[in-house]
Amino acid sequence: MILGQDYGRGYLGFALTMADYESFEEQTWIFHGPIEAMRYTDAPVLRLGNDDLPGFGNALQDAEVSDTTAIFQVQPLGEVWIVEEGVLHRRAGVRSAVPGSPQEIALVGRHAIWNEWRNDVRIAHATADEAASVYLSVEGKRVTVATDGVDLAWLQGPWTPGVGFSESPELWTAPYVRNPADLAPRRVLERFDDGTLVGVIGAGMWAEGGNEVTLIDLETGIRREIAQPPLALFLGHPRWVTEEEIGISGRWSGSTGYFNTFFRLAVSSAVVVD
Repeated sequence: MILGQDYGRGYLGFALTMADYESFEEQTWIFHGPIEAMRYTDAPVLRLGNDDLPGFGNALQDAEVSDTTAIFQVQPLGEVWIVEEGVLHRRAGVRSAVPGSPQEIALVGRHAIWNEWRNDVRIAHATADEAASVYLSVEGKRVTVATDGVDLAWLQGPWTPGVGFSESPELWTAPYVRNPADLAPRRVLERFDDGTLVGVIGAGMWAEGGNEVTLIDLETGIRREIAQPPLALFLGHPRWVTEEEIGISGRWSGSTGYFNTFFRLAVSSAVVVD
């Protein structure tokens, strides 16, 4: 099961895939609705069978939801699926204007945004009514984006295949806009040393994970960090950041080994670093 939650607004979306590897029969059920209504539901908004699915073994990943829409990254097919009112709209993919692999999808209302990975990386977007197209591209540089529907933030810099950013990327921001022609980019940091490829934003901050959680104020560029607690390990990037807290998955170690958990870290505990 892949789960998407509209944090703070009370909506949930997820997909269940059932596969018989002997007969190569497969079904995917997609659920979407208010959290309270989803606690005991057995009624998906969409059922996809073998005749509906584009080949056996494609996995729905990275769900994101709003009150109207659920979207999923689908691999290895390399598509973004948008589900509204029980109808599937397939976007991206090899025959589209943005054929690179979609990664790190985001959803603002009905507007899907994602990183399109090729030899470089562009930002792509689509809706249930509009085909996939380029949202932002920077010549000769990779661009990886996050948005909370208020702000956009992205890392951009030259890239060496198999290595990563060949020099420290820049951190940029802009107010979120539906039409890319209205973008007003502003550079926050000329060098973002030790930046990862993936972040989330909220409350005017870029947040990313690693050996510590890093917070960048998008207005001032001030960097703060929250260290891992003793015997703890952060895993992946944060799922959300608000004025009060950051949510990130991780592990605790104990006498019987590691066990998985989820950390809710106080933003007030972040320490300013140079």
